[in-house]
Amino acid sequence: MSTRRPKSAATQTTSLPALPPDRVTALTEALRGLGPLAEEVVVTALRLALERAASAFVAEQARSLEDAGLLEQVQAGLDQRTR
Repeated sequence: MSTRRPKSAATQTTSLPALPPDRVTALTEALRGLGPLAEEVVVTALRLALERAASAFVAEQARSLEDAGLLEQVQAGLDQRTR
């Protein structure tokens, strides 16, 4: 008895209808307009990831300073610098 698995979506091919020539320019313009949007999505995602990583790092350092009994001393030093 054969146990053939169905093709995955990645290996299936779909024949799309041809794009009418009068629509090529509109599609090209739409795709060009997506470039800046895609770039902004990447930049925003990177910014958020960096902010999260920095926040986690600062929280970890604060825990380490607190465990060493130095957090209040560091906070006092920072407070003096901002005056």
